[in-house]
Amino acid sequence: MKQEQAVNQGSDRSELIAVLKTALKAKGFTYRDLAETLGVSEQSVKRLFRDQDCSLSRLEKICEAIGVSLLDLVLVARNRQEPLTRITPEQERFLASHISHFNILFLLTQGYSVTDIQARHGLSQAQMYAFLRALEVWRFLDIKQGLEIRLRVEGHLSFPLGGALHEHIKSMNSRFLSQVLDEYEQEDRLFDSGFRRVSQSTLQRWRREMEELVRQVRRSAYQDERLLPADQLVPVKWTLCLSPFDWFAQLEVNPEDALAAIPKQEN
Repeated sequence: MKQEQAVNQGSDRSELIAVLKTALKAKGFTYRDLAETLGVSEQSVKRLFRDQDCSLSRLEKICEAIGVSLLDLVLVARNRQEPLTRITPEQERFLASHISHFNILFLLTQGYSVTDIQARHGLSQAQMYAFLRALEVWRFLDIKQGLEIRLRVEGHLSFPLGGALHEHIKSMNSRFLSQVLDEYEQEDRLFDSGFRRVSQSTLQRWRREMEELVRQVRRSAYQDERLLPADQLVPVKWTLCLSPFDWFAQLEVNPEDALAAIPKQEN
């Protein structure tokens, strides 16, 4: 079996154990909890993770104990980076011209059900079906029966800047930034902005470090989405920007303001 190979090969086994540790932590399981569930000693569990010596049958029991699919565990171990789907230019132009359809497709790829979307937006059965039918025509999904669907896109959608959806993406991120600035005192919000003068080499190093951070964030999100139930997940968005900045172009000075702040008696 392919799954058996995934457990037996050295590098794949290491990845599986690493992902399993992440799943245990996310589920709130300690080694002692797992040992009690499996009916073995805590030392045996520690040795299993330390020596990375785990049979397929034992791995299946562990997954069952913590409520994780073995298939999802293998998929995450094999593909630590989330799969992204690039749509065709024609599909992107359709979505750019029909933003409601884009928003519904986006929510579907984020794991929301048709029922959730229909209820949240107050759509009738006929309206919801019409949206889905248009998305089916453009090969984003298949309608199986009633409002039951199967997505034809794998993972999340990737929309590179400069395409037909550029202005919509720009607008979404502008609204998001405005929201974060207005809610900066609330828990789990984070905002930081700085202006500095640095060397070109430092700027490039910062970019590499931020790109690596983005990869880590996406990897963590992918693991959580595959290994945790939906009711334990919180919808989150982030926007990361870094760019050379023309201070003189952005920080304008109006010559007519030169004397405006001086008391009249000093003029």
